[in-house]
Amino acid sequence: MRKTIAVVLCVISACSSAGGPKSNLTNLAGTPYNPAAFRTRLSAMSAADRVIYEVDPEEMNWAEQNLNAVLDREVKLAVEDIGVIRIAEVVPGSIAEVRGLRAGDLVRGINGVAVDLSNLHAFLAEELRTRERPLVLDVERDGGRMTIEFRRLR
Repeated sequence: MRKTIAVVLCVISACSSAGGPKSNLTNLAGTPYNPAAFRTRLSAMSAADRVIYEVDPEEMNWAEQNLNAVLDREVKLAVEDIGVIRIAEVVPGSIAEVRGLRAGDLVRGINGVAVDLSNLHAFLAEELRTRERPLVLDVERDGGRMTIEFRRLR
Protein backbone atom coordinates (compact mmCIF):
# COMPACT_ATOMS: atom_id res chain seq x y z
CA MET A 1 0.00 0.00 0.00
CA ARG A 2 1.35 3.38 -0.94
CA LYS A 3 1.15 6.03 1.71
CA THR A 4 1.37 9.65 0.80
CA ILE A 5 1.51 12.42 3.34
CA ALA A 6 2.56 16.00 3.35
CA VAL A 7 5.70 16.90 5.23
CA VAL A 8 7.90 19.86 5.76
CA LEU A 9 11.43 19.76 5.42
CA CYS A 10 11.24 20.91 8.72
CA VAL A 11 13.66 18.33 8.62
CA ILE A 12 15.55 21.19 7.35
CA SER A 13 15.06 23.29 10.37
CA ALA A 14 15.40 20.43 12.78
CA CYS A 15 19.08 21.09 12.85
CA SER A 16 21.51 21.81 15.49
CA SER A 17 21.84 23.01 18.99
CA ALA A 18 19.77 26.13 19.32
CA GLY A 19 20.48 26.20 23.01
CA GLY A 20 18.71 28.34 25.52
CA PRO A 21 15.11 28.38 26.60
CA LYS A 22 12.56 28.47 23.86
CA SER A 23 10.60 31.12 25.68
CA ASN A 24 13.13 33.64 24.34
CA LEU A 25 11.98 32.93 20.80
CA THR A 26 9.14 34.62 18.96
CA ASN A 27 5.69 33.06 18.75
CA LEU A 28 5.43 32.20 15.04
CA ALA A 29 2.63 29.62 15.16
CA GLY A 30 0.23 30.04 12.28
CA THR A 31 2.36 32.59 10.41
CA PRO A 32 3.10 31.95 6.72
CA TYR A 33 6.63 30.84 5.82
CA ASN A 34 8.67 33.79 4.59
CA PRO A 35 12.33 32.96 3.89
CA ALA A 36 13.22 36.66 3.73
CA ALA A 37 12.33 36.95 7.42
CA PHE A 38 15.22 34.66 8.41
CA ARG A 39 19.01 34.91 8.24
CA THR A 40 19.50 31.33 7.05
CA ARG A 41 22.16 31.08 4.40
CA LEU A 42 23.80 28.60 2.10
CA SER A 43 27.17 28.07 3.75
CA ALA A 44 28.89 25.62 1.40
CA MET A 45 28.27 23.63 -1.73
CA SER A 46 30.69 20.98 -2.96
CA ALA A 47 29.99 20.13 -6.58
CA ALA A 48 26.64 18.42 -6.47
CA ASP A 49 27.26 16.08 -3.55
CA ARG A 50 27.20 18.25 -0.40
CA VAL A 51 25.17 21.29 0.57
CA ILE A 52 25.40 23.00 3.97
CA TYR A 53 22.93 25.56 5.28
CA GLU A 54 23.41 27.64 8.40
CA VAL A 55 19.90 27.95 9.77
CA ASP A 56 18.58 30.94 11.70
CA PRO A 57 17.30 29.80 15.15
CA GLU A 58 14.09 31.75 14.45
CA GLU A 59 13.52 29.62 11.32
CA MET A 60 13.98 26.49 13.44
CA ASN A 61 11.51 28.01 15.88
CA TRP A 62 9.05 28.64 13.02
CA ALA A 63 9.42 25.05 11.83
CA GLU A 64 8.84 23.63 15.29
CA GLN A 65 5.75 25.76 15.91
CA ASN A 66 4.26 25.00 12.49
CA LEU A 67 5.28 21.35 12.15
CA ASN A 68 1.78 19.90 12.01
CA ALA A 69 0.51 22.46 9.51
CA VAL A 70 3.56 22.04 7.31
CA LEU A 71 3.33 18.25 7.42
CA ASP A 72 -0.14 18.61 5.96
CA ARG A 73 0.83 20.71 2.93
CA GLU A 74 4.50 21.50 2.22
CA VAL A 75 5.85 18.25 0.77
CA LYS A 76 4.11 15.09 -0.33
CA LEU A 77 6.04 11.98 0.58
CA ALA A 78 5.68 8.37 -0.43
CA VAL A 79 7.24 5.12 0.69
CA GLU A 80 9.87 4.13 -1.87
CA ASP A 81 11.31 1.17 -0.02
CA ILE A 82 11.91 0.14 3.58
CA GLY A 83 13.69 3.08 5.20
CA VAL A 84 13.54 5.20 2.02
CA ILE A 85 11.14 8.11 1.52
CA ARG A 86 10.45 9.53 -1.92
CA ILE A 87 9.62 13.21 -2.17
CA ALA A 88 6.69 13.11 -4.57
CA GLU A 89 5.91 16.83 -4.62
CA VAL A 90 7.37 20.04 -3.21
CA VAL A 91 5.18 23.13 -2.92
CA PRO A 92 6.81 26.16 -4.59
CA GLY A 93 8.01 28.68 -2.03
CA SER A 94 7.79 26.15 0.81
CA ILE A 95 10.55 25.69 3.35
CA ALA A 96 11.42 22.39 1.64
CA GLU A 97 11.92 24.00 -1.76
CA VAL A 98 13.75 27.04 -0.43
CA ARG A 99 16.11 24.80 1.56
CA GLY A 100 17.01 22.52 -1.34
CA LEU A 101 14.62 19.58 -1.60
CA ARG A 102 13.15 18.59 -4.94
CA ALA A 103 10.40 16.34 -6.20
CA GLY A 104 11.96 12.98 -7.05
CA ASP A 105 14.57 13.09 -4.27
CA LEU A 106 14.93 9.88 -2.26
CA VAL A 107 15.69 10.45 1.41
CA ARG A 108 17.75 7.42 2.46
CA GLY A 109 18.54 8.59 5.97
CA ILE A 110 18.48 11.44 8.46
CA ASN A 111 21.48 11.72 10.78
CA GLY A 112 22.47 8.20 9.79
CA VAL A 113 19.08 6.73 10.67
CA ALA A 114 16.72 5.15 8.15
CA VAL A 115 13.40 6.90 8.69
CA ASP A 116 10.07 5.86 7.23
CA LEU A 117 6.67 7.46 7.16
CA SER A 118 5.57 5.64 10.30
CA ASN A 119 8.19 7.36 12.47
CA LEU A 120 9.04 10.51 10.50
CA HIS A 121 6.74 12.87 12.40
CA ALA A 122 7.96 11.74 15.82
CA PHE A 123 11.58 11.83 14.66
CA LEU A 124 11.28 15.38 13.30
CA ALA A 125 9.37 16.61 16.35
CA GLU A 126 12.13 15.29 18.62
CA GLU A 127 14.89 16.81 16.47
CA LEU A 128 13.13 20.17 16.49
CA ARG A 129 12.59 19.99 20.23
CA THR A 130 16.17 19.09 21.16
CA ARG A 131 18.21 20.73 18.37
CA GLU A 132 21.34 19.06 19.71
CA ARG A 133 23.15 18.43 16.45
CA PRO A 134 23.12 19.35 12.78
CA LEU A 135 20.49 17.64 10.69
CA VAL A 136 22.07 15.66 7.86
CA LEU A 137 19.93 14.25 5.06
CA ASP A 138 21.31 11.44 2.90
CA VAL A 139 19.61 12.09 -0.45
CA GLU A 140 19.66 10.31 -3.77
CA ARG A 141 18.99 12.69 -6.65
CA ASP A 142 19.08 11.83 -10.35
CA GLY A 143 20.94 8.59 -9.60
CA GLY A 144 23.69 10.26 -7.52
CA ARG A 145 24.08 10.56 -3.75
CA MET A 146 24.40 13.81 -1.84
CA THR A 147 24.06 15.19 1.66
CA ILE A 148 22.11 18.24 2.69
CA GLU A 149 23.17 19.48 6.10
CA PHE A 150 21.48 22.05 8.32
CA ARG A 151 23.54 23.68 11.08
CA ARG A 152 22.62 26.32 13.60
CA LEU A 153 23.58 29.80 12.44
CA ARG A 154 26.13 31.35 14.80
